Formats: sequence, C-alpha cells, structure tokens
Amino acid sequence: MSTTAPSRRSRQAARVVRLDSRYAYLVFPSWCAGQVLVRIPAAVLTRATSVARPDLLHAELTAQITLGALLEEDLDPLAWQLATEPD
Repeated sequence: MSTTAPSRRSRQAARVVRLDSRYAYLVFPSWCAGQVLVRIPAAVLTRATSVARPDLLHAELTAQITLGALLEEDLDPLAWQLATEPD
C-alpha cells in the first residue's frame, strides 16, 4: 500500500545538514518546510556529485523527489546534482 498521494516528481533543492560515518542527512526546504531530515547513504551522494565525503557537509544539492510524499521514505530522491556546477 502506497503512502504517497498522487503526485509528480520535481527537481528540488536539498542541503546536507549532518554527516555521520555512513549517512548524510539532508533537508528539502520545499518538503515539510525543511523540518524533516532525509537520510541518504553518503556513498550515493559522492558517486552522483563527485564531491568528496568530507566536503558533503553543508553542500547544496538538487534531486528529483516525489512532491506528494507523506513520509520521508516515499520521497524517493533520484538524479542527484550539485545545486551550482563549479566554474
């Protein structure tokens, strides 16, 4: 049974606010007013963005998410990118 409302995917901004030995914890300001931490394996972000693990903290990223998600696990973030590509 799906816990998501009918919705579409959209590219949204995300910010890494915490980092531990295995996971990065991010907020999506457009989802739940940025009040819910979303746990993503740090290795997923380093592979997708080429940002070294120690540099992930406070990184500004974007990802495709399910806007109608009711729970963190239903966001299903995909296609991670740096918010601004380096010059």
